[in-house]
Amino acid sequence: MHFVTQDVWGMMREWRMGNTNDRDRGKPAAAWSMPWSRIGLIVAGFVLLTGAASAAAPTADFTCTQISVEPPMISCTDQSSGNPTGWAWFFGDETYSGKWVLMNNSTPWTQRVAQATMALPNGTVVTIGGTTFVALNKPRSWAGDTWISTDKGKTWINVTRVALEHRPGFSATLVNNRDILVTGGYAEYDAQRSSDGGATWVQVAKDLTWLDARHDFGLLTLQNNNVVLFGGQEYYGDTLNDTYISVDYGDSWTPISTSQLWSSRAMFSSVALSNNEIVMTGGMNSGGTRYNETWSSRDNGITWTLINSSSGWEPRRYHTSVAMPDESIVLMGGSNIQKNPPFNDIWRSTDYGATWTQVNTTPEWSPRFHHSSTVLPDASIVLVGGTNNDTGDLRDVWRLDPAASPDQNPLPHKYAGPGTYQVTLRVYNADGYTTIRKFITVGESQYYINVKPVPEIHVGDKFTINATTNLPAGQEVLVEAYAPYFDRNHKPQSGEFSGVSNMVKVQAGAPDPACSCCEQVNFFIFDIDSSAFKPDVYLINDTAMGIPQLGRSYFYVRGGGTPVTPLALDPLVIVCGIAGAYGLAGLIRRRKP
Repeated sequence: MHFVTQDVWGMMREWRMGNTNDRDRGKPAAAWSMPWSRIGLIVAGFVLLTGAASAAAPTADFTCTQISVEPPMISCTDQSSGNPTGWAWFFGDETYSGKWVLMNNSTPWTQRVAQATMALPNGTVVTIGGTTFVALNKPRSWAGDTWISTDKGKTWINVTRVALEHRPGFSATLVNNRDILVTGGYAEYDAQRSSDGGATWVQVAKDLTWLDARHDFGLLTLQNNNVVLFGGQEYYGDTLNDTYISVDYGDSWTPISTSQLWSSRAMFSSVALSNNEIVMTGGMNSGGTRYNETWSSRDNGITWTLINSSSGWEPRRYHTSVAMPDESIVLMGGSNIQKNPPFNDIWRSTDYGATWTQVNTTPEWSPRFHHSSTVLPDASIVLVGGTNNDTGDLRDVWRLDPAASPDQNPLPHKYAGPGTYQVTLRVYNADGYTTIRKFITVGESQYYINVKPVPEIHVGDKFTINATTNLPAGQEVLVEAYAPYFDRNHKPQSGEFSGVSNMVKVQAGAPDPACSCCEQVNFFIFDIDSSAFKPDVYLINDTAMGIPQLGRSYFYVRGGGTPVTPLALDPLVIVCGIAGAYGLAGLIRRRKP
């Protein structure tokens, strides 16, 4: 048996005797699936539909159009079906540093730690059990009550008082997109499930001796509906690193690994992502070592990869983390050394836990650990209770809304600079929610054709159209040179055509430092014999196969003393075009040849 530090052993002894100080970890958000898609201005994108919804939940979809290059700006339109009543937009440049709102400073339940909090698909927030504060120097009471809030944590209703008595340190997750599954906890060897928001509970598995009466372990429901249980600490102090899986919502369990690459630990935090990936952060072993590692598993917890051995935040335990609709992970609070002040810092990862950025050093809520958190259908984060070494146990509820817009069709969004961004839309109604994500490229980092100006020519001249482009070598381009008008009023003469058209291939070129928006300077040429041309203004139009119109310019053909009638618009050359289905309006630079 491993030895535990004095403070940990004392806490465990006090738990069993009913006089404890603290304990808890947060529960993750639901996950999604992710097929690839491409629309409009999107050069590469993907779609993900959230699984945490019933059959009547709306289906998220949208389109985006770039409406400005400098500054890069897009306009997005909701195209969701299924009668959504709410929308949450993320444009890929959110900072998560906004203000937390105090929803309730004195909830009707007593101060507590080690509770579980989760959001149902209809937006109801459920808080279950934990240990409650009675009085200073008095034993704690092991709570088995369940409370719900239908207004994002403002008001709370008690739906049951003693259904889950005597199981502090348990873990909970949402299964079957509807039911709450609770398992483990001190001296507990069973699994219980509720299909009515925690009002009533049914024991679905008992005598799970392998649980070892464990507490503070990971319990997640993946997108494939598998429930994975891993790690934790057994009754007498040993920490664990085994993994079990249930394919029937907790009714039966199968061991899939008795020892993982990560060292045994408890009191960590974990989330499930849309591709069935599990990300685990921090924790503590039975020897008292605290971690700031990040581990990942993509095969139901069978194998794990260390993706960050020192994640930037201080080693900690009893912190919480949530998976957001934009697939980022938000980590909040926790503690390191017993009796030292806990944390109230907030960290975020946008690359599945590989790197972390601190987004808020002083949020409105006080430092704490043993708190719980969840994500609502509207994409806001709710944080509940916990304990603080200075002020004791807490009974407050806080909420952060990091989404860029709650509108069905948001106002145009301006980016700080060109680049590729992920746009996310979550839609929801009383029956659930779905989420879709797509990549969009904005600014000058897109496909272009730069048609070099053609000098004034006369009928019969032979000349070459030259163009540079970042289209790949071998790409076919349709080049057209034609006169759209034949009289001073710019009215086409029926039955007449003056011009040429043909397909050419892009050739590999060398970098051109004179082109400010060029990443790769390839080129193509198009030879023209104007013997059959008539004096007029001619249009050069370039269109790549499979990509809408990219380049246009004008030139004049004179001959026989016939005056040329200029077009109303100045001649133009496209310097940086857009690869998308929405044309070039507002996205070009004009200059005279």
